[in-house]
Amino acid sequence: MTSAVPKVSVILSVFNNERYIRQCLDSVCGQSIRDIEIICVDGGSTDGTVLILDEYAGKDSRVRVICKDGAGYGEGMNIGIGAASGEYIGIVEGDDFIDIRMYEQLFAAASNHPEADIIKSTYWKYYGGDGSKEVKKFVRFKNTKPGVFNIHDRPEILGDHPSIWSAIYRSSFLAGKGIRFVEAPGAGWVDNPFFFEALCLAGKIVWIPDAFYYYRQDNPQASSHLNDCFIPFLRLNEMYDFAELVGIMDEAILYRLYKRTILYYKKVKCCVSGDADKESVLIKKMFARIDRSIFIRYANPLEIMIFFKVVNPPKKILLLFERWKWIFHITKHYS
Repeated sequence: MTSAVPKVSVILSVFNNERYIRQCLDSVCGQSIRDIEIICVDGGSTDGTVLILDEYAGKDSRVRVICKDGAGYGEGMNIGIGAASGEYIGIVEGDDFIDIRMYEQLFAAASNHPEADIIKSTYWKYYGGDGSKEVKKFVRFKNTKPGVFNIHDRPEILGDHPSIWSAIYRSSFLAGKGIRFVEAPGAGWVDNPFFFEALCLAGKIVWIPDAFYYYRQDNPQASSHLNDCFIPFLRLNEMYDFAELVGIMDEAILYRLYKRTILYYKKVKCCVSGDADKESVLIKKMFARIDRSIFIRYANPLEIMIFFKVVNPPKKILLLFERWKWIFHITKHYS
């Protein structure tokens, strides 16, 4: 490290990542920008993860290991952010890895745009389970040029995967706005509220179209595999609470929140909870928070049919829903 204040503090909140953590740490420690610190927070791993973390800390003074048994992903991230001293915060998950140029490029963009609170890039979907190491670029803002904006300029970003790790965040911005992770058990989809709050509160966001982050798709233990059907709506409820707390009135932003409600509904309907009554109550509670007039102005026909299927499901509505769903899928297929 060449200065008292690192340019980027990279936070890893890990748990039982023995299989992937070496590849992850090699990619972070090998960054072309050397002036970083790497804070690894382990939540009580029962495999060899901590031994590997300690090994890397022993040979690279930039690596710090903090152990907190029972800490979920959100608490681990908050511990890491609290311990960080860097100008910016970066996030890497223990089963993923990054391009060696990632933080050099993101920090360079931040230096060119000192007014920006978040520097955001795209990422690769990585499939390496069969040895093929296939990668697929996930392009956000198709046909959109790099630039500086705020969420009111491009609210469509709120409809994408949170991908909170394909960015760096100004440390003073997170501290000044009090942005932290929800501390839920396990992973708990806590990236969703963080993503929504950070983007909505950022004064300026810089978008660059390059992909540096490799988001693993073949880890059977990944949090993206939904085991608890109620978790998405717990996080969604927190996002609605935040929108009300800060007084978000922009209809385009609210529509993206409503659209995410539809997305979560479809995700949850594919999950077997074993408690259909509780699930139904939770779903209806979330749909009741949608402003019907705003939603109908922005939503597509299928989204509108799903909405009315949940909040007002007489037979005629259900028949109309099935008809529109068929038409929507046929049109999408041939367009």
